[in-house]
Amino acid sequence: MATPLTRAATAMPETTRPPAEPADAVAISGLTVRFDQSDGSTTEILGNLDLTIPRGQFLALVGRSGSGKTTILNSIAGLVPVASGTVEVLGIAPAQARSRFGFMPARDALLPWRTALRNVEYGLELRGMRRRERKGVARRYLDMVGLSDAAGRWPWQLSQGMRQRVALARAWALEPELLLLDEPFAALDAQTRETVREQFRSLLATAPGRTVLLVTHDLEEAVTLADRVVVLDGGRITGDLEAPAGAAHDTDGLLTNTESLGLLRKLRSLLRN
Repeated sequence: MATPLTRAATAMPETTRPPAEPADAVAISGLTVRFDQSDGSTTEILGNLDLTIPRGQFLALVGRSGSGKTTILNSIAGLVPVASGTVEVLGIAPAQARSRFGFMPARDALLPWRTALRNVEYGLELRGMRRRERKGVARRYLDMVGLSDAAGRWPWQLSQGMRQRVALARAWALEPELLLLDEPFAALDAQTRETVREQFRSLLATAPGRTVLLVTHDLEEAVTLADRVVVLDGGRITGDLEAPAGAAHDTDGLLTNTESLGLLRKLRSLLRN
């Protein structure tokens, strides 16, 4: 029969219980970022900015060139120094969370000495995944973006659209809890851009609970992909709008949903002011 002493000894202390996961994938509070100039002065890029992104949300960040969109993305990724304020990613500092998020830039940034397959493997290799396993994962994601037949090609043998799809597969193969996208379709022509977006939508459908932050200049892209659109101007948030229910991730949303068209008009108005 257990005595009070033995029961106390075997009970799990409160301090050893695993912490609860935070409700927000990203929590930014009072963020200020300044860049040094060649004449010794500084320019404020972001000023006392607050932003939270709940887990599972797809947020699009839009604004004019130079408004600070990419700086926010880079702050979340831990790539720029912060003058003041705090940035938390999945409840911890960005540098500690890097193994849990993926980053896809505007240009594919493929390694020229690696084939398409080996490029997709790269992040998995850094994480220590065994060779046979990572090859299987990489082939699966290349197949998901329609590039099974291009696995052995070098980057210079791929079109820009194909290269961007390899980059998409590389980011997605890590199965990140948070995916950061910096103008990932901007360098593509209109037809190729829509093809790659469709591949992206297909990947989204396989992981509906994934958190995504997309930086884009394309307002239609923001409306048809995101659940929420935040407008940035002069390093400050000037608009924070929810996408109409059922319109996000809908290729034909702008054509069939009057609320989507209304959101698009609001975004254009905010960016004109």
